Amino acid sequence: MKQLLLYQKRLPSVVVRNKQLMAASSKFAGVDFSQIDVEKLTPDLDVPGQGFRCLRGEFVTYWRQGRVQREVNALISQCWIIRVGDALAGYITLLADKLEVDEQILIQEGVQYQTFPAIKIGLLAADQRAKGVGRCLVEWALEYVATEIAPIVGVRFITVDALKVNVTQTN
Repeated sequence: MKQLLLYQKRLPSVVVRNKQLMAASSKFAGVDFSQIDVEKLTPDLDVPGQGFRCLRGEFVTYWRQGRVQREVNALISQCWIIRVGDALAGYITLLADKLEVDEQILIQEGVQYQTFPAIKIGLLAADQRAKGVGRCLVEWALEYVATEIAPIVGVRFITVDALKVNVTQTN
């Protein structure tokens, strides 16, 4: 099996000020997220996201106002979630992308292209009290793309537009 590669694009930094980082709460305390199934978001799956607290507030808004569900319904992206009971712990979206490179990176394999199909990790949102859920979602996505998507459509790269978050903690 060919190696699946992850490419990261850096986007401008986002500064979060005057926000207290919340300590782990009893809501997700002691939960081993690696033991919880990742569920595909479907129109029938009712997860309102009440109480979901993500460091990036817009990711909470996207969920609560239905943007994520609308994009899934429109087949723009697909979304998977981890929840504990009815509480949303985190979500990840995957969508089609392309990777453009300056050099022919697969020339040793006889591939002379500089543009390749890719899968993008679009949104990755984790409740800040759900320690480890983001890592579990990323690990799940890497395995899912490598074992389920790549053999079917012929994709070898995963991209992500990484947002750097600078947190200024004040008391």
